[in-house]
Amino acid sequence: MTQSKEKFETKKLPMMPIRDVVIFPYMMTPFVVGRESSVHALEEALAADKKIFLATQHDASVDEPKPNEIYQVGTVVNIVQSLKLPDGNIKVLVEGIERGHRPGGPGRAAGSRRFLTWPG
Repeated sequence: MTQSKEKFETKKLPMMPIRDVVIFPYMMTPFVVGRESSVHALEEALAADKKIFLATQHDASVDEPKPNEIYQVGTVVNIVQSLKLPDGNIKVLVEGIERGHRPGGPGRAAGSRRFLTWPG
């Protein structure tokens, strides 16, 4: 029996729940960001290193998902391009970098900034 010696790394990035799509590493995806909390997280990422943690919410019809309504596993992405639209929304193109997991379970607040990443 061999034991896995994968190393986990803790990072702090803005987190944003997304609707109707699952983003994987190395995947390029455009989408529109409109929720006020998501716009703030996106602007924070753009002001820093253009990286953000995205996790899909369980039900796309929920406007402000609670922590237990967002999957714990998501993807760290690089914001490749962003365009502010006249209605206040932001259209973004992201590229998945690596998988991530937000610790703390359902009690962790959406927008929590700490999560683990693992190789491959």
